[in-house]
Amino acid sequence: MPNVAAISSTTLTSAIGAGDNTFAVGSITGISKGNIIVIRNEAMKVQVAPALGQVQVLRGWSGTFARAQPAGALVYFGAPDAFKAAKDSLTALVGDSSSFPDYLLPGQRATDGAGNEYILTDLTVPCFSGTTVQIAMDGTFQATPVVGGGQGPVGLTVEEGTSSQFAWAQIYGFNSYAQDSTVTSAATSASVALAATSVSTPNVGLAVGAVSSVGQFYIYNMFITGVATSTTTSASSATGVAVPVFLNYPYTLSYRGDVSSL
Repeated sequence: MPNVAAISSTTLTSAIGAGDNTFAVGSITGISKGNIIVIRNEAMKVQVAPALGQVQVLRGWSGTFARAQPAGALVYFGAPDAFKAAKDSLTALVGDSSSFPDYLLPGQRATDGAGNEYILTDLTVPCFSGTTVQIAMDGTFQATPVVGGGQGPVGLTVEEGTSSQFAWAQIYGFNSYAQDSTVTSAATSASVALAATSVSTPNVGLAVGAVSSVGQFYIYNMFITGVATSTTTSASSATGVAVPVFLNYPYTLSYRGDVSSL
């Protein structure tokens, strides 16, 4: 799939109504006439060069609808081609994407023909295909490799990317291969998915282990379904060992769980 450059963003300084064509943002740096602005599910087109912290736009662009938008909402902006790249990446992932919006932002979900579900994330560090990531719950959908003590939803990246890119992460379905930071070549379906307790090289998040009566940082609803494979061996992008998993909207909690809680 094509790598997708992260789209620049700022925030709304104050709430706007559906009929407001001029409004203030936290920063106008990088915003140009002709840019597309997307706030939640509404696209807009910048009409004149911004000045004094204000942007003037045509609301409800490209078939979207003008809506009231709250103060502090993320304001994504860029050239039309920047948004098109995200749509192209979705087509590469699930096939025909004509039923999805033209302006895809982190948080957009998609399902492929096999029923596997994905979410678009905003990477905060370099990640590789098969990295187990924690997804931020604050509406930014930023993703970083899981580590013990983290809390919230989890996904499995299906493409490589850097901290300046968006990437799709799988959150439901079969046939996903997760890289194992512990390089546990003996991993089987009897093993459990745990969050790594420290940063690995490469940083891939997952630490395969055995169920123990001692507290462990479980990745709940991420199930190892078979034996480990060593087919991926590039030291720069893989641990050398990956495990097949089934994902059912996995998540982590900030405390250690005991075997009695499973």
